[in-house]
Amino acid sequence: MASDSVIIVLQTQERSYVGAEAFISYLQELVSNYDADFNIAGILPVLLKNNSQVDQSILEQAEAEFDKDNIFKNVVKNMERLKRYDIIGIVDPDLKTQKHDMHDMRVDALYKKITNEFVERVGKDE
Repeated sequence: MASDSVIIVLQTQERSYVGAEAFISYLQELVSNYDADFNIAGILPVLLKNNSQVDQSILEQAEAEFDKDNIFKNVVKNMERLKRYDIIGIVDPDLKTQKHDMHDMRVDALYKKITNEFVERVGKDE
């Protein structure tokens, strides 16, 4: 394997939830059949719609099945800016040469939190 850790991204929709279950089974097969050595850093929720009952229900299902401690505390919420990055590319607010606004700074802050949480989770397993 070319990775020490895996993050499972879970969009808050039923198909993605079922896909996460299947992916975890696949990862277990890698360990069982090939002695793969990696850890699952956690499940990163990505909301399709903020404050939606469906999204909340999927999150609750995931917490019940996968254990709340395995779910990232930082959640990627639906943001128009993320869709825009597909078109214009990611804007780095730390680079003074790139034009950015408060929305770019908000996305950057969220991803820094997710990165820090990932590093913390991986550090626990070492």
